[in-house]
This record gives sequence, C-alpha cells and structure tokens, in this order.
Amino acid sequence: MRALIYELAGAIGAGALDVAGRPLIIRQLQWLRDRGIEDVVVEIASGAQAVERGALLLGTDPLTLRCLVIPTRCAIGPLGLAERAGLDDDELFLSLPANMVVHADLVLPEQATAYSFGPPAFAVQASPAIVAVRSRVHEAERSTEHAAGWALRVADPAAAHTLSCAILSGQATGFIVHAAEVRTGIWLARGARVAEDATLLPPTLIGAYARVFAKARVGPNVIVGDAAVIEREAVLSEVTVAPGTLVGEASRVRQARIDPRGITSLADHARTELDDPLQ
Repeated sequence: MRALIYELAGAIGAGALDVAGRPLIIRQLQWLRDRGIEDVVVEIASGAQAVERGALLLGTDPLTLRCLVIPTRCAIGPLGLAERAGLDDDELFLSLPANMVVHADLVLPEQATAYSFGPPAFAVQASPAIVAVRSRVHEAERSTEHAAGWALRVADPAAAHTLSCAILSGQATGFIVHAAEVRTGIWLARGARVAEDATLLPPTLIGAYARVFAKARVGPNVIVGDAAVIEREAVLSEVTVAPGTLVGEASRVRQARIDPRGITSLADHARTELDDPLQ
C-alpha cells in the first residue's frame, strides 16, 4: 500500500515545521516506514519553503527514499494527488494530511476505512483527527473506526513548539530525538557547543553545531536549530530558533519562533520582520 501526504489550503508548508529538531515531514515518513509503507507520494504546493521541502525530499536522508514528489500550484486534495500519481481507481492508499502527526500502531486494512484519533493529553484539540485508507472510488468515511493512540494537527509554529516540548520532556514517547540527553530534559546534538557559564533549563534542545555563548540563559521550552548561534547574555524562553539563525547579544525573547528574517509570536502569530540579519 502506498501513502499520500497531501497539502491543506489553510496550512501550506506545514511539513517544514520543526518538531524537536526534525521537519514534520520527516516525522511523518518515519511513522509510515514503521507501519511498513515504503512508497510515499508527497504533494509540495507553492508557498512558504516549497523549495526547501522539495530539496529535503530529493536529498540523501534514508527516510526520503522511494518518495514521489509532486509539485502543485495549490492544494489539490487526496483524490487529485492520487490521480496525478497515477493510482488506479480501486487501489487503496493511506491518506495523510501534511499537517498531521499520528502516534499509533495502525494495522492497515484491506478495505476502505477511516480512523478517528483523539488528541494527546498534552495538547487541546477541538475535534478528532481522521486518517483514511481509501481509493479514488471507495470512500473511507462510510466506515469510521476509533483507533488507539492519538493524532495532532501541527498547522502552525505554536503547535509544533508544543509537540517539540512534549517530546523533549518525555510526555510524547516514541519519537527519536537526534541528540544526547546530557541531563534530564537537556539535549545536545552532535557538535553543539555551550559555554560553561551559560544556563540551560529543561526542556531544551541545542541542535547540531549550534553555539550558546557566555552568560546566555536558554530555557525552559526552547528548541535551538542546527548551526544557530545564541550570543552572550541572550535570554530565551518558550522559543523555537530556526536553523542558521543568529540571536543577537543580550536579546530577550519569549513565546516566539525566531528565524533569520524575523520573529513570529507563538501567542497570536503576529510577525515582526527584521532588516538587520545580525539582530
């Protein structure tokens, strides 16, 4: 059985969101591989970070092998994606929204079936999430089953940050963190360097080859991306730092996602652009 990861009009680019140091799309591929699904069709709709997502899926990561990448101008839905991928009318496929993380031992059926998952205990979600096994002619929604486990819609940086912190603090088990837990809730990836007089408060992840300079205070609930730099005396809490970002000396940031071009609030999603890349 193949899986189709399709974009949603209201969450284009969700696959690039960071989940405890790895893009969401990689987390999805890991779950599918664990379920025995090797062939995956991934829609890359035009929009935020489309080039980056495409390059990732066409790169050398073993999880991206046997991925068929289909670029689209806008989200075309699972049936449109199935047609573009050349699936037969009656071929069953697992349909997975690009903004959804599933944590469940799903046994794939031989007929069209929709699975309903509740939210995890660490996050609030208004309605159950649906993962469907269907074909172009057989609708799964006619036989919906409640399944053990949970699913979470990760449509924005705030949801990704919540999931990341739950993974780092041990609330969301079963996810691989590509780092060493040097003490409870403190994770350092390969090549990360932290000054002796810097302070790390759990849960915190310092990504590969990232730097944290003297007297910086990082945490709680901070994810520092690969090759990011936290300058002297910076103070970060409830923050995700995108890979390659330089956080300026003595900066004070709380409840935000920081990237090389600006800051996005995790509370209200307000965006502040910064002209100075060294800020």
